[in-house]
Amino acid sequence: LSAYLPDSLGAPELTDACADGGATDVFSQIPNCPIPGWFASGGVGRLIDTTGDRPSASIDYAHTLGSHMVRVGGTGEDSRIINIYRFSGGRFIRSLFPTHVDSEYYVRPGTTCTADDPTVPCSYVSATEQRFRTRYLAAFLEDTWRPTSDLTLNAGLRWESMQVGSALDFANQWAPRLSAAWDPIGHGRSRVFWSFGRSHAMLPVGVAEAIAPAPATGREYVSQFGSGRIVDATGGYAVFAPIEPITVDEVVGGVEAGLANTVTMRMWGQARWQRQALETTPLGLSNLDRAVGVPARQAQLLATELITNPLRDTAVRFGYQWGRSVGSTAGAYDPAQGIVQFTGTDFGSGTDNLYGRLPNDQGHRFYAELYRGATVKGLPVSITGRAVLSSGRPRNAVAQSGDATVQLVPRGSLERTPMVATVNVRAAVRYAGVEFGLEVFNLFDRRTATAVDDVYSRSVVRPIVGGKASDLVFLRDVDGVLAVRSPGYGQALGFQAPIFALLNIRTEI
Repeated sequence: LSAYLPDSLGAPELTDACADGGATDVFSQIPNCPIPGWFASGGVGRLIDTTGDRPSASIDYAHTLGSHMVRVGGTGEDSRIINIYRFSGGRFIRSLFPTHVDSEYYVRPGTTCTADDPTVPCSYVSATEQRFRTRYLAAFLEDTWRPTSDLTLNAGLRWESMQVGSALDFANQWAPRLSAAWDPIGHGRSRVFWSFGRSHAMLPVGVAEAIAPAPATGREYVSQFGSGRIVDATGGYAVFAPIEPITVDEVVGGVEAGLANTVTMRMWGQARWQRQALETTPLGLSNLDRAVGVPARQAQLLATELITNPLRDTAVRFGYQWGRSVGSTAGAYDPAQGIVQFTGTDFGSGTDNLYGRLPNDQGHRFYAELYRGATVKGLPVSITGRAVLSSGRPRNAVAQSGDATVQLVPRGSLERTPMVATVNVRAAVRYAGVEFGLEVFNLFDRRTATAVDDVYSRSVVRPIVGGKASDLVFLRDVDGVLAVRSPGYGQALGFQAPIFALLNIRTEI
């Protein structure tokens, strides 16, 4: 909101506050206003008052038929967001130099306001309203069959229909589910399991809000050079048809066995494939595989876990996981951009180098847990601890010029941020039906960097298609000049949360 504000606009107190060397000047050797005449004024500017509600209803029914358990049910939801846009003073006033006044207003909905003829007045309002709704319906049928005591088979089918605002309408989406579990040893001491499921991502009402154009505004300006009008009725994203909902297929399989009631071993794997990912492209909001021909996202996870109970009141658990997540889009939430609701900037500059390791690529993860229970002076006491060592986040090298972001080398192909280690502990005691607990997080107060600046350059450059880190030193801008490296590249932007403690008191009424 920086603007030149002469006294004629009614703020002489700002001029007085900027005077150097006066009786009220506490720091006489420091200029109070290094750029005289430029101030932020007129209140907080643009405001959005948001009201939301989300009524929903669900019904489920289960019935046993011999060795079959049949379930049927449905759910419905009607979400709504109402945004009221206004300026804190009814309008937003700018002034860039003396005699210049620029006033911005909201255009009355349903009326026409053009910049071609400023002599024709526009109809303005002090506030304008936008409404967004998402309607979701679903029904399912499921059968769980136990032909023997050691074998369970499950099959289900889900139907969904979803309408997001007035732009997206996904009807008659079918999602099958299949699973099986077998106890080869018997008596609940083992389990071999497998499952397949398809699901469609439920889009929140915020997606409709993100792709819709903002309310139109009109700016009336006057100065010694003349007067005119600027109308901004743009924004929003068109939907590139045909468009389909995000579809996720998932397969899970594993084995679990218990020995002598003291040791339990688990091993499992998971694979997920996301198709028809949504994102904004030069064509509008579209499925990436249809619009620009890039793969969406896939993830794999392998894990193993060992749980022991050597003593009556002691339990130890060790685990290791390896995860991989690659694709072309991070989805509705991008750690680099925040909550984007599928309107990120990745595809605004092409599709080169966008496929690679995503920010949620897990890498390696080790963990160990300890539980110890005892009785001290007749009071039950427990102590638990958890230590985790995990891989850092994949790093990128990007060029950022204005709103354009270019992946200079394939996404996530650089080294990771440092491994993160943390230890959490909890102690609790129960007295007279009330549990008193103290939890300490990040016990050793480690401050490992968890995020770094990925902006390698702010020059206007093109991506190094299929390149690697060693190619960056030869990067040139569009004019053929060596690109200027950003001084902040590789510097830490985020760290582990410091040590902190949480005292909790819990009881059952």
